[in-house]
Amino acid sequence: MALVQFKDEINNVCITRKMAAPKKVERVEYWFKAARKVIPEIPGTYQSRTTQVTGKWITWELESPRGERCYVVIDRSIPAIGAN
Repeated sequence: MALVQFKDEINNVCITRKMAAPKKVERVEYWFKAARKVIPEIPGTYQSRTTQVTGKWITWELESPRGERCYVVIDRSIPAIGAN
């Protein structure tokens, strides 16, 4: 289980939802696709400026063609329901 958050400060949007891990957990792009399925408000037309990956987190800084930025953060350390 993971927790994904989409934050767009310009439009005052902050959405957080739980999500299941993608089938190919070793590929960062599959994590992003899974996040977009859970939070459809994540824009698909923005370009990724930076991507950071650690054992616990994946973060993307996205930028629109007009220079607006938003962020997607996945916390991969959230336990599944009933797990310790």
